[in-house]
Formats: sequence, structure tokens, C-alpha cells
Amino acid sequence: MGFISKNDFYKALFGFAQKHELIKQTKTFEVENGVLVMTPDQAKQFGAKMKAEAKAMQTPEAMAAAKAKGAEFVQGKLTADMQKNPKMSDAQKQKLTKKYAAEFQKQVKAQSMAQLSQKVAAEMNLK
Repeated sequence: MGFISKNDFYKALFGFAQKHELIKQTKTFEVENGVLVMTPDQAKQFGAKMKAEAKAMQTPEAMAAAKAKGAEFVQGKLTADMQKNPKMSDAQKQKLTKKYAAEFQKQVKAQSMAQLSQKVAAEMNLK
């Protein structure tokens, strides 16, 4: 018969009575200022409201105004480039026009998404 230490004896004796189950687990996340914090259900509602608001904002009048602002933006940039290089070819002008149109679209999209998300977040009382 082998030698059983006192420690092993108590481990065996009290090991049956111990339950190894998790009672509670807590996770803490730190979020930067300006970042929306929401539950998964709120995120679904937020996405649905964003789509609805975006669709409502795409009226013919708003699209025409955006097109006019875009043309003005492109023309202003192109004029500044033509002053720097008066001998610019038509191919160069077309290339720059496409570049500035894409730049304007990117700016407008970012701006409208920021405004739209702030509006929807305010409606949903998100912080």
C-alpha cells in the first residue's frame, strides 16, 4: 500500500464537494469619445433607419443641387490647374476632371454619412 500524504487526502475528501462552474463573468470595454455604443438590436435598427433616411434624402432637387456643386468644385480645381499649366492638353483636362469628380463624390459621401449617422443616433438617443 502506498503512502498518501495529508494534502492528497484532503484534496480527495473535499474535491468531491467543490463545484467548478462559472457564476458570473464581466467584461469591460473602453471606447473612445465620439464612437457610438449600441447593442446588436440597436445596430439593426440603426442600419434600417440609415437606409430609410438616405433614401428620403435622395430627392431630385437634392441630386440636382449636388450635381451643380460638383460641377462648380471640378471647374474651380480645373481652372486652378490650368493657371499653373496653360498648355494643358484635352486628355490631361479630361483625366483631371474625372479625378476631381471622384474626389468630390468621396467628400460628399463622407460628409453625408457623418451627418446622417449623427441625425439617426440623436433620434435613437445613442451616445
